[in-house]
Amino acid sequence: MSTINKIESWYNTKETFTTKESGYINSLIDSYEIETDEINQFIKNYIYNKLERLSTEYDNQTIWSFTDEHINNALTSKENYKEFLNFIKQ
Repeated sequence: MSTINKIESWYNTKETFTTKESGYINSLIDSYEIETDEINQFIKNYIYNKLERLSTEYDNQTIWSFTDEHINNALTSKENYKEFLNFIKQ
């Protein structure tokens, strides 16, 4: 499994990151082995897929606004999804 696939799997399957995993991800970002845009895309895809699986109506502009301004690379996709739900309640 390539590094990028491994990291995407972590983002999409873990409830939260350990300190060691977060450090590893940060080291990959710092060494330009993975870009934050790639991580943002993992999270964005997770949110879209989750909404579609739940047959939830959504507004693309709202998702873009959240992912452009509020996405947190230190959080898993699941954690970012919870943050997104809080964001749309505001």
